[in-house]
Amino acid sequence: MEIGNYSISELQALQEKVQKELAGRREKEQDEAVRKIQAIADQAGLDLQTVLNRLSRRPRVASASAAKYRHPENPSVTWTGRGRRPRWVEEYVAKGKDLSDLRAEG
Repeated sequence: MEIGNYSISELQALQEKVQKELAGRREKEQDEAVRKIQAIADQAGLDLQTVLNRLSRRPRVASASAAKYRHPENPSVTWTGRGRRPRWVEEYVAKGKDLSDLRAEG
């Protein structure tokens, strides 16, 4: 199969076949994974809903806080407003400027 000799329409048809095959294989792999999970749950004397309920109770990782303040000359430098003030914020305020001027839009 020398793919370089295929026309665009032949390549598109081949791409469609490959995508369908990939989707079918993914579906089979997922079905097999569900069967394995069900077998493990059955072996432990659990139903899947119990397993899902326990998984949903696990602590979640905290997401990063949104930037509340932006550097006046370099907007890629930000501060969330939490923790110690960065040096650039301290310097800005030390010049007698208002912190609210640095508020990020959004």
